[in-house]
Formats: sequence, C-alpha cells, structure tokens
Amino acid sequence: TTPQPTASLFDEKSQTRQKGKAANKQGRLSLAELKVLEEEREKEVVTGYKRVEELWPRILGDHPDDQAEREWILEAEKLIEMFRETRNLFLTTKNYDFRGMFPKRRSQRRTDGADEDRMASRLELNERDKHVRRGRDDGLNPEKVDSFRGVSFDNWLRVFMQYAFTLTKRGDHAPAEEVLRHILMSNAYRSKEMQATIRLAIITCATSVGNYPVAVEQCRKLINIYQFNNEPFRILMSSLSGGLRATDSFISSTLQKHLFRELRLSDAVVRTPELLKWNSSSRRYNLSSTKTGEDDDGTKGGDALDEEVDDIGDADPSGDKRQPRLPTKNNPMPVTIYGQLCLAAKSYQSAIFYLLHAYDYCPEDPMICLCLAISSIGRAMQRQSDNRHHLIVQGMAFLSHYRRIRRQAGDHVLPEIEFNFGRAFHQLGLHSLAVTHYEKALELVESRGDDDVSVAREAAYNLSLIYVTTGAVLLADALYRKWLSV
Repeated sequence: TTPQPTASLFDEKSQTRQKGKAANKQGRLSLAELKVLEEEREKEVVTGYKRVEELWPRILGDHPDDQAEREWILEAEKLIEMFRETRNLFLTTKNYDFRGMFPKRRSQRRTDGADEDRMASRLELNERDKHVRRGRDDGLNPEKVDSFRGVSFDNWLRVFMQYAFTLTKRGDHAPAEEVLRHILMSNAYRSKEMQATIRLAIITCATSVGNYPVAVEQCRKLINIYQFNNEPFRILMSSLSGGLRATDSFISSTLQKHLFRELRLSDAVVRTPELLKWNSSSRRYNLSSTKTGEDDDGTKGGDALDEEVDDIGDADPSGDKRQPRLPTKNNPMPVTIYGQLCLAAKSYQSAIFYLLHAYDYCPEDPMICLCLAISSIGRAMQRQSDNRHHLIVQGMAFLSHYRRIRRQAGDHVLPEIEFNFGRAFHQLGLHSLAVTHYEKALELVESRGDDDVSVAREAAYNLSLIYVTTGAVLLADALYRKWLSV
C-alpha cells in the first residue's frame, strides 16, 4: 500500500525507541576514545600556552605591541574557553578538589560477607573522631591534581588575570569580570589564598574603571572570610581612594550595616567574649542572641537578616575549619573606618562619638586626630550645634595634636600640614589665616622641587577661591597659570 500524502512539513512517523543499555550507549564515546580525545586537547592546550608565553614579554611594559596584544588575547581566549567548558573543573559540590579528567573510582564489587561487615561497622564509623573525617573531606586527598592538560593551575590563574587586566585596559570590563567570577566557582581554586587572589583581581579591574560597588562587594567578602584581620579593611580604603563616586559607594547603607556588625563583633570579642558563638557553616564568629536587648538603635532584626544574606556564598570554599585567633586588645581599625564613614555622610555627631573611641585605643595616630578635627569643626558649623565654640576649640586642639605627631614623619609632610590648617581656617571663614597657610604650603612645595604637586594644586585651587571672592582676580589668574594649567 502506498502511504497517504499529508500536509505536514515534518516527518511524523512514529520512531521506536531503543531500550536498555544499547540506547544509553548510543552516541557516547568509549573510555579509550575519551582518553585519546583528551590527549589531543592536552597537546592543543600545551601548544597554545607556549604561544601565550612567547607573546607575553611583548605585551607587558609601558609600550606594548598592539598586534602582539591582539594575538595574545585570541590565544588566551581559546585556552580560557577550554577551561571554562570542562565540567570536571566546576562540580556542583565545592568540597572536593579537582582529581583529574579520569579520576579513579573504588571498586563496587563486594562479597556478601564484605557487605555484612560494612553494615556492621557503619555505627562505629559514625562515632569516630569527626575531626579525622573532616580532614579527609578538606582536601587532604592524595589524588589531588595541581595541573590541567599539562599546565599548572598557577599558570592558568596567571593567564586568567592577565586576560582580565588586558580586557579592562582595552575597555571591555564586563567580560573580564565575568571570567574572574566564573573562576571563583572552580574546584581547582578552593584554597583561601587562590580565592583571595581572584577577588583582588576583581577589585583591581573594578577600581580601574570606576565600578566601585563591585570593589566594595568583594572587599566585604574578604572581610567576612578573614575575620579579625585588618588587611581587608586597608584594601577597602585603598580601593576607595577618592572621588564622588567612590564616596557614594563608601557611604552606602549595605556597607554601613556590614561595618557596624564588624564593629560590634570587634568590641564584643574583648569585652564579652562569652557571647561569641562559632558558626561552622559560615566559619565565622557571630554574636549569640541575648536577653539584655543591647541593640539600642533598633536595627537588630535588620542586621540579623543582612548577616544571613551576607553569609550565603561567603563561606570559605577551601573547607578550612580552623578558627581564627580571637584578639585580646581593642582594635582601632573598624571603629575608625566607621567613624570616617559617618564623617563622609556628614553625620558629624556620630563621627565624633566613634572617633573618640578610636582615639582612646590609639591616641598617637595622626589620621584619627585629623578626622576628629574635621568632625568637630564640621559639627560646629551646623545650626543644630549648641556648643559651637567648644567644638571649634576641640577641633583646633586635635589639629595641633595631629601636627605634632605628623611632623615626626619628616619635612616632606610639612606642605600637607600647612594645607590642612589652611583648610580648617578656610571653613571657619578666617580667610586671612587660611591665605597664610596656603601660601606657606605652596612655598614649601616650590622650594623642595618635588614632582608630587598634588597638595600644592589643592592649596592653589582653594587659595584662588579666596582671591576670587575678595576681588583679587589677577592673583587668582596667576595661580591658575602656575599651578592649575596642564
């Protein structure tokens, strides 16, 4: 019989599906074929990496070769895509290291007697020392592999970072950040040091293009992972060096709540260490719930919620169960940074409160004294101030204390000191005293003959503002031509 014609454009014949192992094996490669294919890919990776190493010296330096840079990006992109497309490097469970493309599996053949012995000893295994089992799960596996397709993971990471830096320099920050964020999830880079290195690379790329919210996000991750360590705070402040956009990211509500929680922990670890509780999932110390209701600002619920959100994904993927050492002395770093945050947000009363605590912890720090002087004078200029004269005197006292401490660094900081005094008098409206200090700062920079004229430019600009407001336009024009022209 001839088939009846239909108007359908598709072949609607019923296809019988094969069942059993034959259907599962259809379209799949055997283990030997997979190993041959892996050897070919390994040769391709080794060849590509050699070419990348050959081009590397030509793209580094002040004057890189543009043609070589484009060729290097193409070769590196091929390697990176091969790495990112390998499923064995991105397992769903992050508790296991990369063990190669064909890891050895335990034999599943067991006799009935072995099964009975295994079932009988299960309770004994569950009751053994938990630390021993954790050590086995934390990467102490002799089968751990430190290379992929003939290239060590350190060299792979070097390629990733250079690729991200090169793309960011050429204006393609989005794909560079995407690559680095993807590498963070790889089982090959579970260690604490590797995770910190990749996050620092993300911060570097974000800071270079002015994407400060991303830099703040990664700094918060580092603060969570490295608890009771001042280095992440220093990285945070150095990545937000200056500018309005950096200031907006610095005074954001998420960072403010995060720093406030760290401040509370830093204070509680010294005063009431019995209230701290170790969280094994996030591998951090947290404040346990108390009945005294010490949250006077009424933000306990919101802080607890934010802390739960922050802990998701912030746990160290390396599985390091070692608890950080608890500090025994008050740390001025968190309270100082929180006071500076209040100062940047023009909340001078709160800034004075926290900075005075920092001054009690470290009275010989010039930065704390300078911030206290700025906060006191800023509060004195507000209409809500009821003790204006006292605040001005207090601010000048801290400013004088700052000058005495800062002078010990050497003569090269004298222009900075003169500028800060001029800026204080300028804010108070004492223009004659401000002009004296601004001019002294310009004289010191000019007599020194140093290439660093950033302080001189700031002083010249502020001095020109005073000249313009007082009608001395010619003097302001001379400052523009001498210090503010390119």
